[in-house]
Amino acid sequence: MIDKVAVALPVPVSRFFDYLVPATSPPLRAGLRVRVPFGSRSLVGMVVAAPQPVGEDTRQYKTISEIIDTEPVAPADWLETLRWAADYYQYPLGEVIAAALPAQLRQGRAAVLPQSLSLMLTPAGHEATMQLPARSHRLRSALQALLDGPQPLSALDAGTRRRALTSGWIVEVRSPAPTPHSSAGAPALTPAQNQSLEQLREGQGFSVALLEGVTGSGKTELYLQLAAGALAAGRQALILCPEIGLTPQLTQRFVARFGPVVAGFHSGMGDADRNRAWLAIREGHARILVGTRSAVFAPFKALGLVIVDEEHDASYKQQEGFRYHARDLALVRAKAAGAPVVLGSA
Repeated sequence: MIDKVAVALPVPVSRFFDYLVPATSPPLRAGLRVRVPFGSRSLVGMVVAAPQPVGEDTRQYKTISEIIDTEPVAPADWLETLRWAADYYQYPLGEVIAAALPAQLRQGRAAVLPQSLSLMLTPAGHEATMQLPARSHRLRSALQALLDGPQPLSALDAGTRRRALTSGWIVEVRSPAPTPHSSAGAPALTPAQNQSLEQLREGQGFSVALLEGVTGSGKTELYLQLAAGALAAGRQALILCPEIGLTPQLTQRFVARFGPVVAGFHSGMGDADRNRAWLAIREGHARILVGTRSAVFAPFKALGLVIVDEEHDASYKQQEGFRYHARDLALVRAKAAGAPVVLGSA
């Protein structure tokens, strides 16, 4: 039995396109990316429905050229949100999917989070730290830096690292998933902040609250406190910021509080960095994402908090191509995830 499958393509047509499934293909599911012939071009699209049997006449169908993914590129609720957006904003689903994916994934790159590596001492390396001669003081000091446990590759310069690897004193291992820093050093809140925080924490599941406060009134500290609560519950947080220029500053506030579990996402970043942040959120390696309007499409594994800073700002409206309002989509995503929303505004 030959099957066909519906594929959403990044073309300005509000319909799907049926393609034959290769006979040797594993079972296809919605959310898998495929490469298909389309006229004289080759396009990357996404499977949006389960395969269906084809009748005897298969001549009208072309066959999928390549099945890029073995697993859906994002959780099922991500694709459901995009279906909702395509229907609400009356825009082809294929182009909505293309707008929601980082550039490298749109091009068909593998959806695999690059594994960061660390350096770890071997038993021979432990011995070397004690036995290296005095003239090798620099090398011995470098190896001793690893006695406390695995360290990033940057702990040793390239020449020292190469010599130590060749000598069998160190090995490269995959870095473990980062863990958030303790938030014990958070500053004391003012009475007004305490009152607002208590009210914001009262809601269970999906809720929407407006937090009003002029610039410098302490809204960001409340964001940090709420994010700490989400992390403690094993959930993730989305922090939307209206402008690229404000995003690095806000990201640094979160990094200073929570450490390497924070990722940034905005159009000022390179394609590789955006791709890495997108995949880190999907895998749960990043627990907090701070970004501009396009961050609303990140594939959260366990979304537990949404904050829209300066929610009144017109920058949340995408004005070209797929036109959408990121604040409104943030509400849709939060409702689907059962997460509270805080809309901050001056």
